[in-house]
Amino acid sequence: MGKIILQVDDLFKEFDGGVKAVDGLSFEVHDKEVVAIVGASGSGKSTVLRCINRLEQPTGGTIIFDGTDIMDPSVDLNSIRSEIGFVFQSFELFPHLKVLSNVSVALELVRGMSTEDATKQAKKILNELDLGDKFDFYPGQLSGGQKQRVAIARALSMDPKMILFDEPTSALDPELIGYVLDTIRQLADKGMTMIVVTHQIGFAADVADWAIYMTEGKIVEQGPADQVLKNPQEERTKQFLASTLEK
Repeated sequence: MGKIILQVDDLFKEFDGGVKAVDGLSFEVHDKEVVAIVGASGSGKSTVLRCINRLEQPTGGTIIFDGTDIMDPSVDLNSIRSEIGFVFQSFELFPHLKVLSNVSVALELVRGMSTEDATKQAKKILNELDLGDKFDFYPGQLSGGQKQRVAIARALSMDPKMILFDEPTSALDPELIGYVLDTIRQLADKGMTMIVVTHQIGFAADVADWAIYMTEGKIVEQGPADQVLKNPQEERTKQFLASTLEK
């Protein structure tokens, strides 16, 4: 295993009304490792990702990313977020910008690259994701699968140390799901460090190195993906996996 790039220790997130969306989570992510987080809707999976990227302010706990305590009030969040890509389930593309600009804009604003260099980098990434013919399209002219791959291209263009995927296929038509999963699989093969929140259990078992099963904001079971997703030890994990097979 590579070095530990992310260490989450005793993470809590409580919303108004005393709802504990995340209740004492602890786990690690190693460099070049793919971690899958699975569980029923409402189990707190997406909130974990949003806390890691500080899109949600954790109520308690520690998050160490590449040696930096990102809970420290003095931390430069923009700098941290530039190193942690985030791919949302709803794409979050700028509808008024063409595909090329959607990918290049952060390179200029965050990385400080010239327009020429940012455009060159964006074109390179889009070409690698087979989107070279979509530079001048607006998001509204793309399929859901294409939109999600543009979102992945945007995350990759920043050359992040880790990418967080929040249900990247949940907004897609069934025939487009494989299109996006293949892209994530290719990133895994290239050694990209990733945390993937997904309902695609078969995909998670195939691609992930480590799997975490959550319910009610807690980790029920975690371990090598093959074990957790194919031969779980905990009864609640077995019941969850059985319920996914029934659907």
